[in-house]
Parts: sequence; structure tokens; C-alpha cells
Amino acid sequence: MNKFQEKQSKFFDKFVENVRVVNLSDTVADKIELHAVLDLISSPKSKKVLEIGCGTGRVGLRLARYCKEVVGLDISPKSITIANRTAMKYKIDNFKGLVGSYDKLNKTDYFDCIIMVSFLHHVDDIDRLFFHVRKLLKKNGTCIILEMNALNPLLPLFMVYLRSVKNHFNKGYIRSNIFSLKMILKKNGFVVRKINKYALLPTFLYNYSLVFKTINERLNRTPIIKAFCAFHIIQVSPIKHA
Repeated sequence: MNKFQEKQSKFFDKFVENVRVVNLSDTVADKIELHAVLDLISSPKSKKVLEIGCGTGRVGLRLARYCKEVVGLDISPKSITIANRTAMKYKIDNFKGLVGSYDKLNKTDYFDCIIMVSFLHHVDDIDRLFFHVRKLLKKNGTCIILEMNALNPLLPLFMVYLRSVKNHFNKGYIRSNIFSLKMILKKNGFVVRKINKYALLPTFLYNYSLVFKTINERLNRTPIIKAFCAFHIIQVSPIKHA
């Protein structure tokens, strides 16, 4: 683990120090986010999925309800302890949380799908990441990336609210816009299959009314505004598997 990763690990260990288990009682916003990812996984019941940067398992544990196997990987030991404890509580026996970095995972050509949710802006060497993503994916595998958009003007306020400004506003955050990401993916031998715009207004508002979801969908179809959506969901596959 390099110094950057050690810093990230310590930050997230502290960030989750008061969490014991994840509440998997789905809110409306949770369900919409989950199915936005699931819609890009063909026949999920037969798929082995890796979530890189899974944290406490908020997404991976929910995915495990629909997929054959889910491995959650994170460099924060406390986060993985919480994820595995939550899996035991909810009797999710096809989820396994592992502590470590993607470059230490010995599962070549194993996963049907790799997902990364709000992870890329925490990566120092993004080329190395995608080199290992290619190795870990099976033939005809797919990678799904849900990543924040640095062009969105509301995200800095959200980070202030989460008290995680220092940990997010780095070169990785600046790099997290669709234009940079498309160039990085192409450089590393991936072809973009689909890009979905995901939200401009905070998605927790969906828990109050689905009117906010309708507003987001309309905003994401507006040419002048859609470049500033909060997140992109990007489905890619290695060119060698195309």
C-alpha cells in the first residue's frame, strides 16, 4: 500500500468508526440507484461481481440479492468489518468483503462484472487501476462506473455537508468529468458501451417525492444543463473482449 492509499485508508477508517452495521432497509433513492446499476448487468443471477472501493457495502450487499456472487474490496479494514458484519446480520452468504488493493487480488479472468461507485476520484494511479480491471474481468466482461461529475456546482456543498472536503478535492476529483474519463478509458483499451446521466438535484429528495426524479430526468435531457449532472453511469468493456 502506497502513502496515498494509506492516507485514504486512515480517513475512511475514521469516517466509519461509529458505524456498526449498514441499514439495508431500502429507501426509494436506494432502490433507484441500485436498479440504475442492475439495468446494465445482463442476467445478474448468473454473474460474479467485484465492487472495487466497496466501503461498508452499501451497494455491494444490495447487489448480492440479485447476483450469483459479490466480492467487495476496500483498503479500509473497518469498512470491510462493517460490510461482513452486515452480511452476517442479513444472512447474505454470497457476499464476501476483502481488505486490500485491486492490484493484490489474485483472480485473473474471474469476474463477469466490476463496479466502481464514487471510487475513481480516490485513485492516484488510474492507468494502473484499469490495467488490473482488464486482468480481473472474464472474456466479454463489463465494467460499470458510477462517478461524480466535477462540473456539477452542487457537489462542493455536498462535500462540505459530509465534512470530507480535503479527502475529495484533489486531482482525482478534477479528473472526474466525462470528457477526461472518456479519454482515460480509451487510452487504457476500453470501449464505452453506454453513458447515462444520473441526477442533478440530490437523489435523497426522491425519498420525499418522485417529482424530484422527474425533474432530474428532464434536466438531464436539457442540452445546456446535462453537462452538469451530478453523476455519470458509464458501462465499458475492454476492447480485447469486444
